[in-house]
Amino acid sequence: MGSSYVEFRGRGFWSFDEYLRHFLASLARSAALRGDAWIVAACAHWDQQAHGPFDGWMHPGFDQILVDDVRRNEVIGIAEVIAGAEDSSRELAETATLVVRLLRGELTTDASSPPDYMISGTHPYRWYGGQPPNKSPEPASRNGWPGFLHAAAIAMAALAVLSAVVTIAGSEPTRPRIQAFVFASLSVVAAVLGFRQFRLMRRVDASLALAADAWVLAYGGW
Repeated sequence: MGSSYVEFRGRGFWSFDEYLRHFLASLARSAALRGDAWIVAACAHWDQQAHGPFDGWMHPGFDQILVDDVRRNEVIGIAEVIAGAEDSSRELAETATLVVRLLRGELTTDASSPPDYMISGTHPYRWYGGQPPNKSPEPASRNGWPGFLHAAAIAMAALAVLSAVVTIAGSEPTRPRIQAFVFASLSVVAAVLGFRQFRLMRRVDASLALAADAWVLAYGGW
């Protein structure tokens, strides 16, 4: 796991990247609830740093963003909430506490100081969109309307597969029909696994789109 230096007004601390990523993602998510233009832009930057390919050189940009005490105090308040949240992992809470101390001017360390203050914890450290480390988030498919729509997507794709099988069995298996069957089958797999395994396919509309396409191919490809 790489590490990055977090700096503010000439002082700072080193942090393992995944701990810092978790903090910046949590900061961006919490700060996004505020409506000020400066914090909206800051959230976009923090979120990019949290999810981008910046191993070893993550840059929260506190010097450039927190240009006055109003902004600094607002971020301190958000970081304090993160540090005290019951669902924050120890690594996240301790990273948030270091940020609070840095922004308050309580830290005296800089980039050349011995890193004996660095937070230690689980390696590899895994977090999923703010979830506690080493715990997978509850699939969205289990909760309310997303669960119903996900089940509907699976049912639609499965019905498309069944329709393709029946049609192919009762008539000549032309190439379009075989393609429809294969696509419909893949749609079922994607719909079932998407919410659990693939970050880009955790949205309900993705599964519905796959199921709808399979449906059109199953009935329109004959």
